[in-house]
Amino acid sequence: MIGHILQKAGVRCEVGGNIGRGALALAPLGEGGIYVLELSSYQLELLDTFRADIAVWLNITPDHIDRHGDMAGYVAAKANIFARQRPGDCAVIGIDDAPSRAVFDKVLGASRIVVVPVALERPVAGGVSFRAGG
Repeated sequence: MIGHILQKAGVRCEVGGNIGRGALALAPLGEGGIYVLELSSYQLELLDTFRADIAVWLNITPDHIDRHGDMAGYVAAKANIFARQRPGDCAVIGIDDAPSRAVFDKVLGASRIVVVPVALERPVAGGVSFRAGG
């Protein structure tokens, strides 16, 4: 969806990662181009130098516990997406579940990046709220 919005807005972008082509197979975009990547917790736990200007975390469910050992390991792997963000970068974090709210609080506490909360069913001060059917 993000890639589609950017393309409709006239932004040069490539979409890949776990959807479509692998990240390393995407075309070079040059100045002003944007890569939209869907990355798994498996990939995120291995990244040592990757930096996302904008990172989006929507939620977490216990579907990869076998890989990460427990929920804490899974959360830590996914949270790696925020590890190298710099001042001016942005983290968009869903806060509808307790582990995601804890990540939001931790990233917000670092106060070095712009942190935007999103929620489905409740108002969010300074963030984005979506209501079902409206």
